[in-house]
Amino acid sequence: MAPLPSVPNVVKVVISYTYGDKAAENVLHFQYAGGGAASESFLTAIVNGANTVLSTLAPIWGPDVTWDQVSALDLSSDTGLMAVFENATVGTRAGTTLPANAAVLASYTVARRYRGGHARTYLPWLTAADLETPQTWASTIPGEVGLAWSAVLNAIKAAAVDGFTIVNQVQIGYRPVGPVPKTSVVVDAIVPSIIQLEVASMRRRDGRH
Repeated sequence: MAPLPSVPNVVKVVISYTYGDKAAENVLHFQYAGGGAASESFLTAIVNGANTVLSTLAPIWGPDVTWDQVSALDLSSDTGLMAVFENATVGTRAGTTLPANAAVLASYTVARRYRGGHARTYLPWLTAADLETPQTWASTIPGEVGLAWSAVLNAIKAAAVDGFTIVNQVQIGYRPVGPVPKTSVVVDAIVPSIIQLEVASMRRRDGRH
């Protein structure tokens, strides 16, 4: 399989959790402005900003969930730099642990119309005490989670070092081009997320959602 093409001026941010004994990841992309490829200091500022907020959010996920680390990888080339901040923050939220496939869904939209699933983030947060019904969260949850998740995203967007700044959170799409085995890249700016009231299912997305 041919490697995926580079994506100029885009950083891939991965927030990693352990849910029981299962790995879970939130994969995000951000477009940046600045001269050339992202510097190590800029990537470090991104992961440090995310860590500053995530380290305070243990009360929003249960004790069977551990936030492990956040990483930032420059996709501008196949030799782009990477920064990692490791942690081990265990959740402190009261309540019975939910099944590992249950999650809070943050939905995103883009201006372009296209076929296929929309961008989204599955958050392994909350406990059974936060359920209103077996299918829905309590009415206060979208507001609470929305504030917490926005704080994480805003901390990442605030990174500004060495003349580099974050421009937008984006969605990356790879699609085939013609009969030859290569792909092109489509980058779409994301509209701020909406936290869904319905309980989302990660199904087979463990480790890659």
